[in-house]
Amino acid sequence: MVNTAVNILIKSYLRLFIGSIAVLLVSGCSYIPFFGDDDDEVVIELREPALLVDFTKERSVYEHWDRSGGGSNDTSASTLTPLLDPKGFFFADNNSKITRYDIATGETLWSNKIDNGISGGVGGNAETIVVGDGEGNLSAYSAADGSLLWAVELSSEVLAVSAADSDMVVIRTNDNRVYAIELLSGKKVWQVNETPPALTIRGASRPVIHKGTVYAGFDNGKLLALDLQSGRMLWDVRVSIPSGRTELDRLVDLDGVIAVDDDLVFAASYHGRVVAVARTTGKVLWTRDIASISGVTSDGQLIYLSDRDSQVWALQRYTGTTEWKQEKLLYRQASLPISIGAVVMVGDFEGYLHLLAKKDGRFVGRAKIAKRALSSFASPSDEGIGYITDITGRFAAYSQAPNN
Repeated sequence: MVNTAVNILIKSYLRLFIGSIAVLLVSGCSYIPFFGDDDDEVVIELREPALLVDFTKERSVYEHWDRSGGGSNDTSASTLTPLLDPKGFFFADNNSKITRYDIATGETLWSNKIDNGISGGVGGNAETIVVGDGEGNLSAYSAADGSLLWAVELSSEVLAVSAADSDMVVIRTNDNRVYAIELLSGKKVWQVNETPPALTIRGASRPVIHKGTVYAGFDNGKLLALDLQSGRMLWDVRVSIPSGRTELDRLVDLDGVIAVDDDLVFAASYHGRVVAVARTTGKVLWTRDIASISGVTSDGQLIYLSDRDSQVWALQRYTGTTEWKQEKLLYRQASLPISIGAVVMVGDFEGYLHLLAKKDGRFVGRAKIAKRALSSFASPSDEGIGYITDITGRFAAYSQAPNN
């Protein structure tokens, strides 16, 4: 175990981007960029990632296609989320290029270089895609050919853009605001503001629109349900309450994936908890003291998450009871787990894709598919394919099958 400490002094008068800070991981494996104010000296202990263990291989990883998104080694690529639609795969890289791919074959259908750097997106739908930049500009492009449709200026850097619903998209900006935007015109329909904490992790969860309601997470640890048409608050839940001596101790950002199904909403926060909330009433069904920055996924029976130490959990959706926990990826920067067929796929900082048995979490397959840290995204349908990206903008489609 590496027992090195790194002292970081965050000046209160600067309120700027601090840079690459590795938390609970060996130096060079990961980073968490912060914005904010803190006069306190923060000591962060760096820990050595677990070595990979041997296991009996039961499943094989099958690659459907593999493409380079044209990015660089800039880790900001990892904050951009593709838009997955049965008709297309829309990808934005950190070189300000948007590309549409055939989701079945990976074939490039069009590619468009835009003027400003992309900081948030891709959102929208199979007809209109939406991205935002660091200056607060939000732009929409034709999904058919990539031509510009409209542009509008928002209050600050765009961090996340939702998939479209009822011809609207919902935007999360860096100043803790949420906007509803008409997809066809770019008209601002409403906005909701939350007070940001003194120190936050750079990034934001993508708002989710489901059955006329917007579910959005904030840096202050709140999960809000808002009426899509009016922005009226339906309920709010404090996923986590800030506590601790320093601003770093009090980080409770809700930046990860929010999972929504017919009756429940699941969310997780950094330095906080996992919660299950009744979708229509906001009643908290259960909480678990598990901190996560990547969020939660659900397959309708279990929910899955990677915690801050890279332990992978499967929890019962109605009770929060632990179904299993995989501890052998400790400090390996485990990605968001996704359920694909009989397995759960999860990536790590060295580019390994791990297959865990959905029944008990044991390792059943593994493949090294990249040289850098992986992120994972679930299939937009029940086709049993996981879409995997790395922090350089490379991405691919994978499934799994019994090892013959």
